[in-house]
Amino acid sequence: MVLLTTVIIVNHLVLPWLHLAAGQVVPWPPVADILAAACVLVSALVYRYAPIACKRPETLVDLGIGYEVVLAFAIGVINQWEPQVLAGRLSWICALVLLHPTIVPGPPHKILIGSLLAASMDPVGLAIARLRGVELPPMAALIWAYLPNYICAGLAVIPSHVLSRLSRQVSRAREMGSYRLGALIGQGGRGDVWHARHHLLARPAAIKLMKAEQSGGGGVSDFKLGLRRFRREAEAAASLRSPHTIQLYDFGATADGQFYLVMELLDGIDLESLVRRFGPQPPRRVIHLLRQACHSLAEAHAAGLVHRDIKPANMHMCRLGLEYDFVKVLDFGLVKHDSRGASAQTLLSGPGMTSGTPAFMAPELTSSEPIDGRLDLYSLGSRATSC
Repeated sequence: MVLLTTVIIVNHLVLPWLHLAAGQVVPWPPVADILAAACVLVSALVYRYAPIACKRPETLVDLGIGYEVVLAFAIGVINQWEPQVLAGRLSWICALVLLHPTIVPGPPHKILIGSLLAASMDPVGLAIARLRGVELPPMAALIWAYLPNYICAGLAVIPSHVLSRLSRQVSRAREMGSYRLGALIGQGGRGDVWHARHHLLARPAAIKLMKAEQSGGGGVSDFKLGLRRFRREAEAAASLRSPHTIQLYDFGATADGQFYLVMELLDGIDLESLVRRFGPQPPRRVIHLLRQACHSLAEAHAAGLVHRDIKPANMHMCRLGLEYDFVKVLDFGLVKHDSRGASAQTLLSGPGMTSGTPAFMAPELTSSEPIDGRLDLYSLGSRATSC
């Protein structure tokens, strides 16, 4: 749209002052102003409709190809309004054909069809000139003049193939088992959380991608060890059934060795953000929230599991059905078996590592003393003072 407006201004205000020979420029007849103005209008309509077409990629590609052909038609008619062969110069259609697939990527076969149609608009312009009774140059000269249009149409498939391959690679990189990644929801010290959707089910979910250092180092043996720990962690978290514990749907590892957890997607707000935005909460509301958190931890402790990172950011207040102020305890990624009953550790805490958030950590975490569920209760009490 801006380019076409600039062309109109240049042809009417700039070229007359340059005093160029007739053979040095493509004539700009009055009909060219009409065609350029029509293309500006079409450009505005495409710009307005494109966000709607984005919802269906194939529709957006078809819209782009149609727009390319319309612009090429206008260029072809203007080029051939007074047919002439400008030696050593390419039609502007060549530039349009080569640039289009990089701006609106699409399937190679569609790009080829659109490029060939656009390349044919110079011959269409010649046909219109012939109908107007204009004498055409010799056919041999026309073939050599507009053969580059079709060569460029063939070359346009190359960036289309490259972009299509890159698109498929990006798409595969966003696949996590049966789920496909969407928008980034949040970032944390141990991983990033993404919106996700199952390929077959309409149920939305959240996927947590563990950071590289959480995935068991760089060697094959480290990866296998990390995978075993990760599996134990995931199975432990999946065994919890309290409605106040975030539900785990699935887990796995990508081809490049990155672990991920698939969890239920929650709306609402975490308690850290709640207090930061709205200030300290009424005591009655705080007690109501803490009781729900205790229900989640009680089940975990009964199963011999210790959360070890209870803090406001890991308490999510949401709406569940008709209930509101419904608490979900998040991030059981630091879960560890009660050291009094078992010695197995999970993925995110190897021997000698201290895990948790310093402001809410119990003293036992900084020493070699055995830990149990009382550690979480200490952190929960510290959390209560922050509300």
